[in-house]
Amino acid sequence: MDALLIALIAGIGAGALYAMLGSGIVVAFRGSGVINFGHGAVAGYTAYTFDELRESGSLFLPWFDPIPEFGFLQTLRINNLPVRIDIFDDVSLTNKPNLALTLFICILMSAFLGLLMHFLVFRPLRNSPTLGKVIGSIGVFLYLSSMIAVNFGGQNRADDGFSGFNNTAPAVKNFLGLGGTIPRSNFYLFGAAVVMCVVVWALYRFSRFGIATRAADENEKGAALLGYSPQFLAGANWVLASITAGIAGILFLHKTQPAQIALFVVGGLGAALFGNLTSIPGATAGGIIIGMVASGGVELTTYDWWPDILPGDGVRNFMPLLAIILVLYLRGDKLPIRGSI
Repeated sequence: MDALLIALIAGIGAGALYAMLGSGIVVAFRGSGVINFGHGAVAGYTAYTFDELRESGSLFLPWFDPIPEFGFLQTLRINNLPVRIDIFDDVSLTNKPNLALTLFICILMSAFLGLLMHFLVFRPLRNSPTLGKVIGSIGVFLYLSSMIAVNFGGQNRADDGFSGFNNTAPAVKNFLGLGGTIPRSNFYLFGAAVVMCVVVWALYRFSRFGIATRAADENEKGAALLGYSPQFLAGANWVLASITAGIAGILFLHKTQPAQIALFVVGGLGAALFGNLTSIPGATAGGIIIGMVASGGVELTTYDWWPDILPGDGVRNFMPLLAIILVLYLRGDKLPIRGSI
């Protein structure tokens, strides 16, 4: 029983990522009525950007140069669409770029991705059917995943993260007298998820921007008559949602490969559904619970009575999907739609 409790508590690390991604999905939904399946890809691209800046000092923009560099096009000098910008010089293992500046650049990149999604994808799809918006969000996922492969390559990467959010700090041993060891970074991730929850919730609860967003969510025409631009509110919420995704990707980078972060959107969607697509605290709590249950399920696979046909990795990956299935089955008819109170 002690080992199971330790496994449940250790799950707050992955649960924190689900919580932060779930919060961003709720932000995007409240601002534009879109469930963004590409939210995890934004986190993955930002995580790769952070790693690349620390490894080579270069910043890759989220596109490619479509004009071939040969023939008369070279003389016209129109074949060099900016893709790579060298930000830092002389980057090495012993000479890493300034952490604060690197984080700031990565947050700007995530905000830029949010603006691109709004203006190029979801604003043109504003009056489209829900299925069209879903296809658009899946397109964002596929595009950013492809850009990750083009700009950063397909090889595996490992980033140690930074102070607090890495595995270099001594682990917590014999936590609460239960035995076992829990990485200290799991508690930092949990704290980051709680801080993000409080900040975003307070922004929507007390600021004029948050109140206007909630008003436009309930009655877009009424908000427009009061002088608030629904398109501005939607764009601002896409930027905010992308920033939360970028922060989540950077903070969780030491736990997994950057390319895998995009797939954690399933857990983030489960967390957002747990919060009924409207509640930031609910999404945060749902993400933490999903992570803990998944970690506890992996511990159960080590017991003798557990069937061999259900391996631990399968249980870990299935738990977020199971949460989505249960929420849709039990509360699917109560999920809100755009314009409902």
